[in-house]
Amino acid sequence: MKKTILFIAVIAFGLSIKAQSFLVTRGDDGTSITDSVVYELDAHEDIRWDYIHLQNITDTAITLRMQIHRLQMAENASIGMCFGDQCLFDTIAQDVNLVTIQPQVEYTGFDLQYNYTNLNRSIIKVNLLNANDNAIIQSFLVYYEGLTSGLQAIEASNKASIGIYPNPANNIVCIKYTLPKNCSTPSLIVKNMLGKEVKNVKINNNQSGKVYLNTEDLTQGIYFCSIVCEEQAIVTKKMIVKH
Repeated sequence: MKKTILFIAVIAFGLSIKAQSFLVTRGDDGTSITDSVVYELDAHEDIRWDYIHLQNITDTAITLRMQIHRLQMAENASIGMCFGDQCLFDTIAQDVNLVTIQPQVEYTGFDLQYNYTNLNRSIIKVNLLNANDNAIIQSFLVYYEGLTSGLQAIEASNKASIGIYPNPANNIVCIKYTLPKNCSTPSLIVKNMLGKEVKNVKINNNQSGKVYLNTEDLTQGIYFCSIVCEEQAIVTKKMIVKH
């Protein structure tokens, strides 16, 4: 009897793995998203852009329609789906926003824009729908919430971060940054895949801010944006340029 139960469990587990059509990951650090992902809210900000990468792990091309369900929303909060530089605040994407992903290809142009006025929790369900019949292929939950303790808030204030939007970028990109308290001479450096520096911008040593970079002069490809303090890179994030 135990062997039979074990066999059934193994088969069920195998089917659940097989049923996954996409490898879903966070765009900022590559962490895999299976059932849910948590994004922490910064009390000094009022907007988040979070890229979610979708890799087709099947042998056939799949055309997706994205859908969001607002299961719980903090007061005055809003959530939108973005495709490149176009953001929609509808529940379901329109035909013009359908995304076809080829086998073994990763799509990096989808992100969520979350606007907020407080740190209360919001819960969003994201559905990946088959565009042919709107059947759900895969789903996951997105939690937005503030830091839960004073210690976490202190730790967060001493960390550096970079947010890049849009990503991929075309002609211009907005880079939002947060600096640690001990960063007195910060700069933003962009390097290409060969490690060659292509841009170097001095930034204010305020704890947070944003800069706009002209990417029209950069060739298509992958770049790395780094915040440098006292001649040392303290945080780096990938930027994609597509013209």
